[in-house]
Amino acid sequence: MASEYKPGVCNIGKEEINYRRKVVGYGSAVVGTALYMMLAFFDVPILLYLIVLVPVFISVHGFNESKHGFCTGYARSGKYNMASEVGFTQDVISGANRKKDRAYASKLFNRSLKISIVATAVLIALSRFLT
Repeated sequence: MASEYKPGVCNIGKEEINYRRKVVGYGSAVVGTALYMMLAFFDVPILLYLIVLVPVFISVHGFNESKHGFCTGYARSGKYNMASEVGFTQDVISGANRKKDRAYASKLFNRSLKISIVATAVLIALSRFLT
């Protein structure tokens, strides 16, 4: 975990990393689990299970951002936060640095999306086997 902004590598500090892991990652996992259990309990049509993709993606993406010390939203808006306060951002001045950040943000976002799609497919398959 870096303690300074590094374009295309690290754009959030310790506080933001902890926030993404604890609040976004675990929080969304709890919401996704509750939603999944509710869908299974009420035995809804299989297509409705696709809604689980949303909290699964948010959770996976939160964990990915915390693992890599990188916020894709900040990268897309040309910001970074290495401060000890969540949400305190500074502008990325260099156009080249913004480009590096956006490229890495796309890569991280796509990785999270792929993992989320697979995880959701597994959950849907499990729901069919368990009923």
